[in-house]
Amino acid sequence: MEPCSKIQVKQPSGFFKLGNTYCLSIQGEVYICIGPDWPYNFCLGSIVFGANLFFLLIMAPQVDILMQYIGLFIYMTSMISYIITALKNPGIIFNHWEIELEETSNNKNYCKECSVVIEKDSEHCYECQVCIRGYDHHCPLSGKCIGSGNLIPFYIFLVSIFCGIFYVFIWIFLVAASRRA
Repeated sequence: MEPCSKIQVKQPSGFFKLGNTYCLSIQGEVYICIGPDWPYNFCLGSIVFGANLFFLLIMAPQVDILMQYIGLFIYMTSMISYIITALKNPGIIFNHWEIELEETSNNKNYCKECSVVIEKDSEHCYECQVCIRGYDHHCPLSGKCIGSGNLIPFYIFLVSIFCGIFYVFIWIFLVAASRRA
């Protein structure tokens, strides 16, 4: 390691902004991250919440109890997985040491914009202005990046949305069949 002119331990605590991302940290652990595209969170969250209300108030009373439980599972899974995806830390790489490096440092695994060492499969997101561990993509609908920290809830959300659409088609078929009989 090269000699440094300054080294200090840095532990984020409370609310802080990192790049274009707002974070909530408790005892150095980041629990909530809200990305730069937070208005999309509000819009898509409202749509998902509206779909849940539509299911509970309109769809569920018109089908038998088994279909109600299946629909409740699908729509609640979509709501919970979206909330987790939208709020969970996507894998932001933090520099726990505040280090002033010389300009001559040519480390290929060093992000000069974030001042962090980039890990394998990590990438700098230019929308969020942070480096993300296990970077998959920047998703405006979730309001931030999808990385190793929120990739599984994101996939669960996508699957539950497709199941919800399929459920609507089955519901239309069952309601139409019951009205013909």
